[in-house]
Amino acid sequence: QASSYVLAEGQDSLSVPLTWTDNNGLSITKVFIFKRGSYEITLNQNVKNNSGKDWSGRQYSQLLRVPFSENSGNMLTAGMRAYDGGVVYTDKEKYKKIAFDDMVDDNLDVATQGGWAAMIQHYFASAWIPPAESENHFYTKHLKDERYVIGSYSPPVTVANNTEAQFVSRLFSGPKIQPVMEKVAPGLELTVDYSVLTFIGKPIYWLLNKIHSFTSNWGFAIIGVTFCIKLLMFPLTQASFISMARMRKIQPRLKELQERFADDRPRFNKEMMDMYKKEKVNPLGGCLPILFQIPVFMSLYWVLSETVEFRQAPFLLWIQDMSVMDPFLVLPVIMGITMKIQQGLNPPPIDPVQAKILKMFPLVFTVFFLFFPAGLVLYWVVNNTLSIIQQTYITKKINAQA
Repeated sequence: QASSYVLAEGQDSLSVPLTWTDNNGLSITKVFIFKRGSYEITLNQNVKNNSGKDWSGRQYSQLLRVPFSENSGNMLTAGMRAYDGGVVYTDKEKYKKIAFDDMVDDNLDVATQGGWAAMIQHYFASAWIPPAESENHFYTKHLKDERYVIGSYSPPVTVANNTEAQFVSRLFSGPKIQPVMEKVAPGLELTVDYSVLTFIGKPIYWLLNKIHSFTSNWGFAIIGVTFCIKLLMFPLTQASFISMARMRKIQPRLKELQERFADDRPRFNKEMMDMYKKEKVNPLGGCLPILFQIPVFMSLYWVLSETVEFRQAPFLLWIQDMSVMDPFLVLPVIMGITMKIQQGLNPPPIDPVQAKILKMFPLVFTVFFLFFPAGLVLYWVVNNTLSIIQQTYITKKINAQA
């Protein structure tokens, strides 16, 4: 056997054999097969039995992890960290997380047809994938020194004297690139976990991937997705901005009502609602687009946090990594400015206390967004800019009708 192995130029695969032989005639050869451009490793284990008696054994494949304390970033996103731990995929439970604490409390032992067992660490995963046609057992163990094991074992196989048998398994070890993982094993792409908002995160990732195939820049892909989301929500935002433009138009009349019925709050509320009805104003219209934006915003956060393609992906100029906060805090400041401009287009609240609170929102959100990934802040900046353009046009149109 060679002491070193190299995948030569023009060679598509590399086999690395390791052989062990005992003194009784039992020989086991492990052959690791590496493929060029692939994160998948095939493991063939050949058992030759010349021991003079039957030999029985199983194939064991396991992964060992020692957890480490990853920097949580900041207190605002500490509760939104990517999952770090074990995962199994079975015919009954398509994606089950086995946290390290769970391994301490109870050892997993489950039988299934096919499936896989993996250890996940943010952008990366390692998974043992036994043969899909065989019954496999997945297990976990908690060892001393805070070491954790997840793995699989096959049904027992008996190898008669002067015969041989082969065990086959595959190992995936690499970044969690969904299109790649989908081709390796069913459900392996689920290790890219978008939390409970997966039903929104998956389409967003698909759209980002499609746009990136044309732009070759993840920042422009985010801008493209923002345009698509804005277009999808256009009817809702259009109705909302029309309502707010009408609200702004009747603002002087509302102030007159407030002064006239300063000592009669119920009468003021009745007159105000009658005016809203007459002028076709929805006082809650401005809230609806924001409410619909919240799940999209949270989904995009998980997509940016979980998708390895955004790791160290540059946009333009000073932004060289879309998955981390803006190093010079320029985007959050721009976001705050756009929010302030957009706030100026909205009718001010009648209540002076509420008006003072709303004036603080741009500053509060600017501080809040300092710690979020640059890609997420870029989405919000573009979204605000498009809203400003749309709202300015509608306001001018409504005022021209006066």
